[in-house]
Amino acid sequence: MIKKLFRLILIISVIAGIIAGSWFFSRRVYIFYNRIYFGVLQKDRYEQYVQKAADLLKNKKYREFEILIDKITVSYPEPVEAFKLEAEYYSELNQEEKALSILLRIYEGDERTLSGMSDILRRVFRAGMYGDVIGELKDFNLAGNQEFEFYYGASLCEEGDYANAIKYLDASAKDGYDRYDLYYYRAYAYYSIFQKTKPENVNYLRQAEMNAEAAFKEFPEDVETRKLLLNIYNSQKKFEAAAAISRDLLK
Repeated sequence: MIKKLFRLILIISVIAGIIAGSWFFSRRVYIFYNRIYFGVLQKDRYEQYVQKAADLLKNKKYREFEILIDKITVSYPEPVEAFKLEAEYYSELNQEEKALSILLRIYEGDERTLSGMSDILRRVFRAGMYGDVIGELKDFNLAGNQEFEFYYGASLCEEGDYANAIKYLDASAKDGYDRYDLYYYRAYAYYSIFQKTKPENVNYLRQAEMNAEAAFKEFPEDVETRKLLLNIYNSQKKFEAAAAISRDLLK
């Protein structure tokens, strides 16, 4: 009886081990197989497979597209066009962060240039992926590039590095960037530093007011700018000006 029980436990353990091992190795086996079949035996048909994937995506045959694009991306070295299709697919599904993460992969390595990455970095910034913007731009010399000085400074501001944010936002303004969002982020950075250091840095509050008013003048409809300006006026005890902003917010 004990031997039978022991044998049963042993069999169950072996089966469980096989299942666990199969789960662990199945993806690796899948990748190995596809790299041999597609990457070696079918290496000259890469463009054909990419075109087929593009047709599937165009016709919204998403499940078939997923299967094929997975085979392409694990089978061929540097499948740039396939990655772009995969990113487009995730954009269609409104999974913008996933799409942009895939596109950023294309520009890893020594071939990364600001001009080549400009469109993607704009999308990354607009998607609120500020840590990714900082990570991509930190190794570049941004001097003279007003747009990317702004993106870098604004992303630093969003991540709470206000002193360095001001440095890059000021450089962007000096190089000719003149939009409301520049003034908004400078105001936000100055005001954030003031809140941490008041009353020692009253000058930061003045700088915050000046930049917030410039942002409001450029784009009075922006709610976030109005909220920031309201807080700045209240900090200065300019209650009439704050009341006027409040009335506008309640409209």
